[in-house]
Parts: sequence; C-alpha cells; structure tokens
Amino acid sequence: MESEKELYKIWKKYINKNIYRVTSDEYTKDIIKNGINPKKDPLKKIRPKLERLYNLVLDLENKGYIIILDWYEIKPIGSFVVRVSREDLEHPYVDFTPSWKDVIKYKKQWKGGAIASNAGKLCKEILKLKLELSKKDISLLTEILEWSKSKYKYKNKVVVVRGNSKAFETAKFQHHLGKIEPERYWESPYGSFNHFKKVINKYGLDRYKPFFKGEKVAHFRVIKSIRPKEIKII
Repeated sequence: MESEKELYKIWKKYINKNIYRVTSDEYTKDIIKNGINPKKDPLKKIRPKLERLYNLVLDLENKGYIIILDWYEIKPIGSFVVRVSREDLEHPYVDFTPSWKDVIKYKKQWKGGAIASNAGKLCKEILKLKLELSKKDISLLTEILEWSKSKYKYKNKVVVVRGNSKAFETAKFQHHLGKIEPERYWESPYGSFNHFKKVINKYGLDRYKPFFKGEKVAHFRVIKSIRPKEIKII
C-alpha cells in the first residue's frame, strides 16, 4: 500500500495534467462563454435526417452492399459506423483523451466533428455505388452531404482541461479492454487528490498504472458540466 505522500506524487504527475478534446471551431465561442454542457445537443435539428441515413446504410448492407470508410488504422463497415454514431448521439457525454497523439489524429481525421464527417463519408460512398435509389433517398443524401460540407469549413480546435477537474470524477473511464457496456467502463480516478485516493484504495494502483504511464490509452466520457474558467482553447 502506497503512502499518502507517494500517492500525491503519482496524482501530481499523472492526474494533475492536461486532458484534451478536439472540437469544431464552430462551437469554441460558446464553450469559452458558457463552458461545456454534455446535455446540450447541437445536432438536435439534423438528428431525424441522420437517422434516415443510418437506416438506409443498414438496409443497403442487408441487401449485400457493403460500405467501407477509411479511419486510418481501421476501415469500418457502415453498420459499425452507424452503431458508433448512434451511441454518440444517444448518450449525453463529451469525450476527452489524455493522449496528445490521439488529439493530433482526431484533429486531422474528424474535420467538422465526427458525426458530420462520418455522415458525409457515408453519403459519398453510397452515391459511388450508382444504385437506383428513390428520389427521396437521393434528396436525403444530397442534403446531408451539403450539411456535412458546411461543417468542413470550420477548423478543429483543441479543448484543454486539467485532469484534476471535478467533472472527471464522475466521467466514464473507458478502458478499451474488450468488455461490453457497462463492463467496459471503470470508475475514474481523475479529479481531486481525495477522489484519486479513494479510487486507488478501492481498486489498487496496478489497475490504472498502465493508463497513467501511457502504455494503454483510456478515454473519459464526461457527463457533468465543465465551467468556462477550467477550459483553454488552443
């Protein structure tokens, strides 16, 4: 069992550091003024049309038309993209990462935001198939593609929050160790030193040590608001 002095050193080194999120410059003014509220949904108006697109992707896949996107390291099929996109839309959380390497990748990959970027890519791939789609479906694809392009004009920015923020104490610690929800989430040790001590004393330091050292990467799904004064945009 580590002493309180040793735990404080670990907390200061691995927890009290920058945590990052990539966001479209479209939203930075609001973030600077009002902070981050995971319950606020900027895609509420377009959501019904996105759902129609997702249903079209699944219907085409059931008919044997496989749509594949390029996510650099992996090339997911359409149904996987739909599942991930729907999960992001349905759950009121905001994702953060402690990895600067991830930030650089996301900043380049998700221009205009992940939902908009993936929706545009899905539309492009469907149109490439040259299928005899209904006028309604073609109109939908054209509209979402134009909406997606309108998001591309905004540059991506990096949101920086310190790992000692109270918002990270209730965040879902997504460890990516192959478990299904809710087992894929652990209690977050990030936040105040007292919170860190409580979690480490409960689960042990060895559980989290590989993530602290960067040997494994976890993501934080924040469900509580973050105040403007805690946020820096770069």
